[in-house]
Amino acid sequence: VFTMSPDQTVDDAAKMMKVNHVCSIVLQEPDGRKKPLGILTERDIVTRVVAEEKDPSKITLNEIATKPVVTAPPTLDISDGMVLMARMNIRRIIIVKEGNLVGIVTYRDLLRVAPQLLDIALEYERIGFGNNKDEIVDFTAEDYDEDSELANPDLSLGYYCSECGNWCDGSPLYDADDQLICSDCQD
Repeated sequence: VFTMSPDQTVDDAAKMMKVNHVCSIVLQEPDGRKKPLGILTERDIVTRVVAEEKDPSKITLNEIATKPVVTAPPTLDISDGMVLMARMNIRRIIIVKEGNLVGIVTYRDLLRVAPQLLDIALEYERIGFGNNKDEIVDFTAEDYDEDSELANPDLSLGYYCSECGNWCDGSPLYDADDQLICSDCQD
């Protein structure tokens, strides 16, 4: 996890993100305490600085970071993490132990661990679920039971190729940036 002080500038954060190839930075006090105070993402920079035509060298991270952060213990179950992200409409959870920052888990991290959830998440996003914060869809393990009356053996989940945009059946392939691609685009 890359951290910065809340009084550092957006310009400093953007440079750190570029050098370290990360999309987010956690804010912490510079006095050595490990408590997460906020999170800054690339999206925050784009929507709250660039789109507003503000000078990134004059804006502090404290001014645009998302606060408070959503935290969870290291023992968080993967499915609970995904549910939490969906309910809170976030893509990152700060992992804390005894109030101290110990890591960060992203939506992509969870999908890597459970690839079959990727197909479900992509379809969920494609059809527009999650745009209405009042509508929460809560699935349980029973919803995916192969012996369930709801199971359809003819149903095939697939994915959209990030390169060509086509719908593909079967298991996705990943490019160097961990983007979903079809076998045609892999070549």
